[in-house]
Amino acid sequence: MPDLHTPDFGVEGKTAIVTGSSQGIGRSVAETLAASGADVVVCSRSQERVDEVAEGIESSDAPGRALAVECNVREREEVEALVAATVEEFGGVDILVNNAGGEFVAAFEDISPNGWNAIVDLNLNGTFHCTQVAGETMREGDGGCIVNMASVNGQHAAPGESHYGASKAAIIRLTETLAVEWAEHDIRVNCVAPGL
Repeated sequence: MPDLHTPDFGVEGKTAIVTGSSQGIGRSVAETLAASGADVVVCSRSQERVDEVAEGIESSDAPGRALAVECNVREREEVEALVAATVEEFGGVDILVNNAGGEFVAAFEDISPNGWNAIVDLNLNGTFHCTQVAGETMREGDGGCIVNMASVNGQHAAPGESHYGASKAAIIRLTETLAVEWAEHDIRVNCVAPGL
């Protein structure tokens, strides 16, 4: 695990929400933040899976604590409950990692309106809900840091993933805009665009 204990980048004593953290990149991010001293809220749509990740963090020698919260980021009320649980347990939100997302491969002409909406709702609208709700808490406090998970497919053409690429390109532009809009609130907004 990388060491995040550096003079320029310390997370010790901070509170982080990591969406989609029951597996993959999100789980690794949550575990690394906890290992570096941050208290972490692990969330996904499966309580059983986030319980497993949180229990793993709690039983490790990580100095950060963990809280497991079931949350479907497409549902505004569930996101509001997630942030409220975070504030109640840890006193605030310092870091938000918008990692929850999904995709499927299909030619553009074969994507149904339901399929298109499902991907845009999860990837883009989920990021919107989490950022707006957690951002309100950050603006009322001492600022914070938001990291949005985009994709190289949001930067370059990816045949068979027009819906996914469009949602990730929108996240990149949202990130750029919020980085300017929220700078005055001491909220840093950045984006990571991983590939396979």
